[in-house]
Amino acid sequence: MEDLLKYILEQIASSPEKIKVERSDEEAATVFTINAKDEDKGKIIGKGGKNIKAIRDIVSIIARKENKRVFLKVE
Repeated sequence: MEDLLKYILEQIASSPEKIKVERSDEEAATVFTINAKDEDKGKIIGKGGKNIKAIRDIVSIIARKENKRVFLKVE
């Protein structure tokens, strides 16, 4: 799941080497924190948050198959 998230983000970003995804497992869910350059954050979030919503949907579908919950944060 983390590898897929990194792959998607690297394809969107203009500086893929600057993208970092940190994973933290909590009691009820897994939280992925996305760190990127400011210009790439805009691309990741997208107009009106459409891109990040689509990414969240994809990752959530995979998580549901594994009976897990996933949250994404963009910092």
